[in-house]
Amino acid sequence: MLYPQGLTRLFSAALMGAVLVASLPARAAFAPSPAEIDRLYTEGDKKNGDGDFKGAAESWTRLMVLLQEEGSNQVTRENLLLNVLDAHINAYNRLPAPDGKKDLSHLQEGKKTYELYLQQYRAVYGSGRAISAAVQKKSDELNAALEKAEAEAKAAATPVDDNPPLKTDNGDKTTVPPIVLPPANNGTGLIVGGAITAALGFGALGLLIAGAVNAPRAEEDFEIAQSAAIAICSSFPDPCPNNTEAQQNTVDGLARDRDDADKRGRVANALTITGAVLTPVLIGAGAAMLAIGIKRNRRSQSARASVRVSPSMGRGFAGAVLVGRF
Repeated sequence: MLYPQGLTRLFSAALMGAVLVASLPARAAFAPSPAEIDRLYTEGDKKNGDGDFKGAAESWTRLMVLLQEEGSNQVTRENLLLNVLDAHINAYNRLPAPDGKKDLSHLQEGKKTYELYLQQYRAVYGSGRAISAAVQKKSDELNAALEKAEAEAKAAATPVDDNPPLKTDNGDKTTVPPIVLPPANNGTGLIVGGAITAALGFGALGLLIAGAVNAPRAEEDFEIAQSAAIAICSSFPDPCPNNTEAQQNTVDGLARDRDDADKRGRVANALTITGAVLTPVLIGAGAAMLAIGIKRNRRSQSARASVRVSPSMGRGFAGAVLVGRF
């Protein structure tokens, strides 16, 4: 038997439950489970890494469609769309059709996915709310690639005249620029090159130090040899006819020591000058290359998407939160 107070609480709980259910979107009953979210994203990420760009786009599109457009999912859906459009563009550029030509359907599928996203976005926020700048930029990139591909396909389908008119200098010439795929650059080459260049700069610094140390020593040895020779022969380096044979041998040895010191001094001076010139140039260039390479490497790593599902609980609710980094 329920007492009046118990009946009041039961009625209040039932009323709150009815209001909560009525306020939920119609698709909440079909919200994907955390396991399904993780499976679809991981599946798309693996396919994208393996070069199966079409398969990656399909997995991420299914996940984007399952996540309803609302405030908590807005950023995640935007990033999923960016991944999907990138995958379609990569599929067009890198996955040729069986006939060896580029498959226009990849770009067309990307445009359909964007139009579906835009339809769902406007159904929730209205046509007065603009999409993000990143989505607009990627959409413009896709549309430009699609327009260019359609123009090239139309030009390729035009029959070629077996007897074309002779070209004249006054005739218009239309040149279709070739599509050049930019090489993937994550900064590794610049980092390696910068490290080598900087190492050469430190080697040049070693030359500078060696020259700076040996030059004074050579000069000192030169002065000692010359002073000793002059003490024996006042006219040194001119000959002294009054010297004995032993004195002359000593003077000749000192002359050789002086010449040797002079050579060592010249070499030390050359090392000093070379090191002084090359050290700042090589170290500066190496540091610049390292800085640019590290910046590109960090940018490449931050562009790698990740997603995880975390449990979330609070007063009156329990569920899961999808956390994405793109």
